Amino acid sequence: MNHEPSEPELIQLLKSPPVAAQYFMAAVQGGWLLAVQALRHLRQAGYPAVTVTKLRACPEAAFPPGVWGVHLEGSSENDTSLPADYTVMGLMLQGPRIGGPVIVLRLCRNDAALPGVFQSSAVTDVQGDTFQTANSVYEIKYL
Repeated sequence: MNHEPSEPELIQLLKSPPVAAQYFMAAVQGGWLLAVQALRHLRQAGYPAVTVTKLRACPEAAFPPGVWGVHLEGSSENDTSLPADYTVMGLMLQGPRIGGPVIVLRLCRNDAALPGVFQSSAVTDVQGDTFQTANSVYEIKYL
């Protein structure tokens, strides 16, 4: 017999980043009311609100920054990385650590509501609130 978890049980379940990402994506598909409720639960699970801004491409970038309207977000067909000078706002599931991606449950990009999941490529360097991947340099601000 399945039962719906109590709020404390749900908060405990959401401490798993894959569960949190699934929960968030299901909630935003259900509309803004469910999304707001999900955000409250995710904050209670300990995920910080952040902005992540792509500052520039790395000088030795394997893939140069693309251009909005040409770059196909989420496609493996791109020969560029996401365009520079963009900011995503959301909840950080996984912060910068060498070898792993930064993962943010995205609420908006460049001030436009666009729920989804932002995931960087593998982090190669972390210096304070900035991190670098093979292609890009990013800055994180905790809200």
